[in-house]
Amino acid sequence: MGSHRLGALGGAVVLWALLGAAGMDASGSEVKARPAWLPEGCTGCELLYENTFAGPKDQREAQAAKDWAMEGGGIAEWADGHLRLKAKRYTEKRSNVETDHFVYWLKRDFPADIAVEWDFRFPDWKESPNGLAIIFVCAKGVRGEDIFDPGLAKREGVFVRYHSGDINSYHISYFAGKRGKANVRKNSGFKLVASGDDLVAAGGPEKWHRLLLTRFGATIELRVDGKPCLRWTDDGTTHGPTHGGGKLGLRQQNDLLWADYTNLRVYGLQR
Repeated sequence: MGSHRLGALGGAVVLWALLGAAGMDASGSEVKARPAWLPEGCTGCELLYENTFAGPKDQREAQAAKDWAMEGGGIAEWADGHLRLKAKRYTEKRSNVETDHFVYWLKRDFPADIAVEWDFRFPDWKESPNGLAIIFVCAKGVRGEDIFDPGLAKREGVFVRYHSGDINSYHISYFAGKRGKANVRKNSGFKLVASGDDLVAAGGPEKWHRLLLTRFGATIELRVDGKPCLRWTDDGTTHGPTHGGGKLGLRQQNDLLWADYTNLRVYGLQR
């Protein structure tokens, strides 16, 4: 990654690059990619998926078709160096037409113990004063099916079918516009289990924020620009059994004009 790229992503990503990115150590040996922070008890990690959303246009398009699936009214633009997600129909006030919202699924299964890192930015408040961005993890059918099993109900962006339908997951609303709070919910059932300050919104628009989400054992933790945001442990009883592995997806409501993503990495965490 060149120095001009690091400058564009800001100080938070510079810190990540120094601490966590793949590169060379002082002796010239390659250093394996790893998250900038690992939860207590984690003994190591393995890089399972990486995407900077860069490269030649034909390669980006081929990778998009192979790795990702859009549900609902979304557009995925693989620009040079980042992914831009936006609704086909933007409205400043959230649309009541549920298919105006969308989820962009990564079509890969991951284990239960994972770390997900990515860079995220949102537009100026004057352009887009509201909005909601969510990540789903550990997504699988309530009977253990793949989320793309044809026997499951069609979703097409309709939110209730993701949080109270026939798939299980955890979802984290890490950016919520002016709401001020980031939430963790356990699905199926839309159970609000934890909240923390929305550090992405507080950090400001039109700049990159580095997010790190870990699910290790039964504990979910979110860090934004190196700062702890929220933490919750699923006791496996109060809201049903803990969820295992599955897929991850990126959701946006249509009152977010656009959001950009880059340097997405998913790691398997070792006990």
